[in-house]
Amino acid sequence: MKITWFLVALFWIASDFGYCHEFAPSLLKINELPQVTEERSRYSAVLKTPSRPDGLPMLTPEWPSSCETDRQTRVQAAGATTVSNFLLSCRFANQSLSGETIGVKGLGDTQTSAVVIVNLRDSRRYQEVLSVGKSKFVVPHRMDVFSVLTAYSKLGLAHILSGIDHLMFVFGLMLLIVGVKQLIFTITAFTIGHSITLAIITLGFIPESSGLIEFAIALSIFFLAIELSRDSEVGNLWRHPWLLAGGFGLLHGLGFAGALLEFGLPQESIFLSLVAFNIGIELGQLSFMALIFILWFMAKSASLDLIRYSRQVSIYLLGGLSVMWCIERGMHWLV
Repeated sequence: MKITWFLVALFWIASDFGYCHEFAPSLLKINELPQVTEERSRYSAVLKTPSRPDGLPMLTPEWPSSCETDRQTRVQAAGATTVSNFLLSCRFANQSLSGETIGVKGLGDTQTSAVVIVNLRDSRRYQEVLSVGKSKFVVPHRMDVFSVLTAYSKLGLAHILSGIDHLMFVFGLMLLIVGVKQLIFTITAFTIGHSITLAIITLGFIPESSGLIEFAIALSIFFLAIELSRDSEVGNLWRHPWLLAGGFGLLHGLGFAGALLEFGLPQESIFLSLVAFNIGIELGQLSFMALIFILWFMAKSASLDLIRYSRQVSIYLLGGLSVMWCIERGMHWLV
């Protein structure tokens, strides 16, 4: 009976995972435009957020009280995402968003987070992750080292925790590993791999192709599921899983870079923000691994049969999700 309920729970979690991409952090990006008059400042804004069943966006922006919306358009993007464009006209005492409050409505209803990015004409750039407990923030006059570290580590953490494909790959690596030493080598190899390509793409050494990369990431999870289904006595990857982790880590780093490029980097703190984003990713991975270990010990204390059955179900889960993502992303890439 315990095994049956555990398998039901796994399938319930899997069904949520299949739709998890819809609940990735929303993005509100605000860009300052050239001034038309001395009295007013103009801004363009884009809000990318999941859609409600009626097609309307789940989240809406809250502008400073001295701003008016001159124009708003809404476009239904691919999948269940809505993209809304705004043109704002604002009258500030200091002719700048600095010191003004920006917020996002609906975070409590959807239990999601939103990334807010503000680009000013004088090259200042600010970003903040808003959540249920903090739905507003005051645009600072400048960002110090601590602010950059905090902002970009939160961006990295939010990205990895919403990126179920990356977490599923880490989960698959944990299934492939036997022993603490092998675990350390494997996760380290994955970290080094994605850190290398994250830096290379972000710093502009090679261009990125998000559609193809997302498809390849899904394919890497399918490959891992196939490897997990084989006899553990066969193949070098079982004996040296860090080879697979390092190689596919390079690929997953391309996906991280695509997200970071969308967020953008402050020109005066490129290296620092890159390091902070990577720290956030690592914190998210370690938190996820800790959760898996807790669940594993709970299952082990309940029944050894539960461990065996849950492992098989997990492999099928990885394979099924990866095939679904390959088809979905492959079609989107081709179209």
